[in-house]
Parts: sequence; structure tokens; C-alpha cells
Amino acid sequence: TGGPEEKHMLMLMRDRINSRHNLEVMEEELSLRDFTAVLAGASVVVSGSTGPMHLAAAAGTKTLSFFPPDTITPMRAQRWMPLGNRSVILKPKYGIEDEKEKAMDSIDLEMIVENIEELAG
Repeated sequence: TGGPEEKHMLMLMRDRINSRHNLEVMEEELSLRDFTAVLAGASVVVSGSTGPMHLAAAAGTKTLSFFPPDTITPMRAQRWMPLGNRSVILKPKYGIEDEKEKAMDSIDLEMIVENIEELAG
């Protein structure tokens, strides 16, 4: 899941992974019921620490989730991580005090791709 700002990165991941796995980048607007069915039927769901991550985890779908640095205490992965599924959590390499607007950009695309491929098996 992601917004318009993440579309470029999503397309890069899709292009790198599709030779080995079928990665879908969905842009449709779905009802909550249909969206939950899509998440339940996926091999892996890639998202931020948001509702779709929790819905996928509740359905038992593997998740790759992005969390902010641990310096943002209320949003720590230890509190909000997905439960009930196999998951990987990726966080920025450095704290929020280091160029906070670019912190998430420090997560390497290759690391994302490797983790998706490992989860997808």
C-alpha cells in the first residue's frame, strides 16, 4: 500500500521482482470487504505501518512493513507490529533527527526486494 509519492518506488520494485514473482501494484479503489479479500489472497503485502498491514496479518498473509525510526516512540514497531503472521519490519538506518523528511529514503531498494523475495518464497 502507499500513496502517490511512493508510486515510483513501487514501480521499481515491481519491475525488479516480476521476472521471478507476480507483483501487483494496485491503483483501484475497492470496498473494505473487497480490499480485505485481496489482502487475504496475496502472498505478501508490502505497506507502511497502517491498517492494511493489520488486516493482512489478521488474515495470515505475510507482510513487509515500513516503520519510522525508534526515536518516534509512539510509533515504534514493538507496539504496532503485525501479529499472527510471518512478517519483516524495515526501519530507516538513522534517527529522525537526521533529515527527518528523508529518513524513509534510507531504506535500500535492494533490501526491500530481497525481503519480498524471501517472504514470497
